[in-house]
Amino acid sequence: MDDLDKIIAESQTAESQAKTRAYVLRHGGVVYEADPKYPGEIIAVSPNGTRRRGRIINRNFVPLE
Repeated sequence: MDDLDKIIAESQTAESQAKTRAYVLRHGGVVYEADPKYPGEIIAVSPNGTRRRGRIINRNFVPLE
């Protein structure tokens, strides 16, 4: 297994994904997650923990009302 394969395999672990999510939130970014209850919709998680359900339309997050 070469280095790229190792990096890809590690990035798919739950631990690695949790670390990445925490890093993004610490630095003020929004994390987008799939919404398993509603296929085609996503959840935007703000750094303060606020969660909003919506869709991406024309490359912009549009919250559902």
